[in-house]
Amino acid sequence: MKNLDYEQLGALVVSIQKGNKAAFEKLYRLTYESQYFMALQIMEDPYLAEDVIQDVYIKLLISVDTIRKPGMRSLTSIG
Repeated sequence: MKNLDYEQLGALVVSIQKGNKAAFEKLYRLTYESQYFMALQIMEDPYLAEDVIQDVYIKLLISVDTIRKPGMRSLTSIG
């Protein structure tokens, strides 16, 4: 998420909440790499890291409507 500020992230989440599939694709493209490498450091297995990240993005789609103040803190607390 090098070039993604929290305001942009929040705007993408709001767009996803409105059903914008392109916004989810953009959020995924912008965040996947950093999230994958974070999971890889923790899991120490590339296949498990991919599974974890896949689960995270699915959970985001399922619970996106519960995010009230979109931003990084909201996204990191999805659980």
